[in-house]
Amino acid sequence: MKGQTQAVTAVLITTVMIGAIATAYVWGGPLLQKGQAEADLDQVENEVRTLYENIEQVSESGSGAAETLTLDLDTGGSGETRIDINEDENYIDIVTESGDIPYPRETWTVIEGQNLQNLSIVEEENSGDYGISGQDSKGVVAVRPIGEGSENIVTYRIEFRNMLSQTPDGTKLEKVDIRARDSATETGTVQTVVSNEGQEYDSESDMTLSTGESIERERTVVEIDLR
Repeated sequence: MKGQTQAVTAVLITTVMIGAIATAYVWGGPLLQKGQAEADLDQVENEVRTLYENIEQVSESGSGAAETLTLDLDTGGSGETRIDINEDENYIDIVTESGDIPYPRETWTVIEGQNLQNLSIVEEENSGDYGISGQDSKGVVAVRPIGEGSENIVTYRIEFRNMLSQTPDGTKLEKVDIRARDSATETGTVQTVVSNEGQEYDSESDMTLSTGESIERERTVVEIDLR
């Protein structure tokens, strides 16, 4: 009788253990995947913020200033993460895939910087001609996911805009002007050299605001070398 009791007890313990393992597999697997997806997206976002801060710092450090950083954009997911430099619109996009997103889909969310003035993410007729120096940030970091469920394409955008400032000589526009040295697109782990190439100027005859007013603009050229 004692032997039978021990056998039954062993069977019960084994059954409970198998049930616990099965439950952990069923519920724990998706949780682990979700946690990894969040970690991967956080990694990319941190790299984007670091690049933005690097560009801002170099732009303020004078001609010849340069910084080198390695962007680890290889999250190990199913799709490649890439960086694209758009010189015409003066922004940098970092595009990745994610199964879990903390941001609303189909819309831009600013995660660093203030104000939407003079940005490409705003409809042109509502974007304005400039931000205000001392009040708004020189640029912003924004994010826009597209997709549904566990399949999303997430675009992070670093963008710099016209800034209106008052000087002893009067009012002028200033801008951090993004340039690509050679390649404008890279994927995976990218060594990035950010350098201040000095100032270039647009005369009043070259710069006309939506109000019809003409104004001088000083551009700090920041070159991005992707390797």
